[in-house]
Amino acid sequence: MTRTWVRLPNWLGDLVAVLPVLDALVERGDDVTLALPRAHAGWVAERIPSARIQSLQGNARSSDAAGHDLALLFDGSWRSARAAWGAGVARRIGWARGGRGPLLTTAITPAREVGGLPIGLGRIGRRPRWLPRPFGSAAVELAGYAGIPVAHRVPELRPSAEVQAAVRSRSTDLGIDPAAPFVLANVGARPDSAKGWPPESWRRLLKIVKESAPVLLTCGPGEEDATSALAREVGASAYVSPPASVMELAALGELARVCVATDGGARHVLRAGGARTVTLIGPTDPRHTAEHLVGDVRIRETVPCGPCHLELCPIAGSGHHLCMTSLSISDVAQAVRAGLTG
Repeated sequence: MTRTWVRLPNWLGDLVAVLPVLDALVERGDDVTLALPRAHAGWVAERIPSARIQSLQGNARSSDAAGHDLALLFDGSWRSARAAWGAGVARRIGWARGGRGPLLTTAITPAREVGGLPIGLGRIGRRPRWLPRPFGSAAVELAGYAGIPVAHRVPELRPSAEVQAAVRSRSTDLGIDPAAPFVLANVGARPDSAKGWPPESWRRLLKIVKESAPVLLTCGPGEEDATSALAREVGASAYVSPPASVMELAALGELARVCVATDGGARHVLRAGGARTVTLIGPTDPRHTAEHLVGDVRIRETVPCGPCHLELCPIAGSGHHLCMTSLSISDVAQAVRAGLTG
């Protein structure tokens, strides 16, 4: 049995994308220790119950990696590579970025993008730019260097019967019939996030959609007040206080006839729960999520300044946040209605 230390990524969407690799490790019979931020430890422990959870809150120490035979580093930090190297882990596999290549026994150099402007994109990235590709594919490739085959590559979240029952009960209390078609909209975003859709755009969309089916709103921690206010304004229900957990969100997505969300962590949770989705894509290169697209409609506009991958839009004036403000509300509404009837 191989003792494997896995440093998971911090971002929710990337963590969901690594789930097929974790399943393959458990199926192989490895003794797996997961290093991950504490915020994700609960739902990951529920999803991978046979693994040992070691919560590191984004930091990694040599003592945490000690005694392992293999280290798989799915983050990009120098600290995690230094921890595995300092612990004397015999095989240390990760991406050779951030100057950590010499600390790894297998350092994978990602491909770089060369050539002209890709079709459908607004600008050529700063050279030399790493080739945009789905994180799940890169994770499977990394596992392959360790001799770990990943047969089933589609991420899946499997809420327990208790979570499913609780979600149905709470939805009913909010006036949503779980057995009838309804729309789930994840409307939250960090303040000023370039991935967020403007509140006015959400208002206009939800008022249109509500004419076809009941609407249930969800959000992340810290976004409850804004989401509740939006629900009151458009006459929708709001699944807040507290917000839906990761497993609850996956269960809600499975119940809903169609879900609409921006291209953030919630979208990946919904997809892994089996939801049909309408995804609003802004500053992110669409090639980063160009896999497992059955049941997903992506709405995006080509803008001269994107994709920029920036968390905050640096452009002032009429060009500010153009990648999201230029999205057609009628196109989004049409996609949601098609999901309701499809």
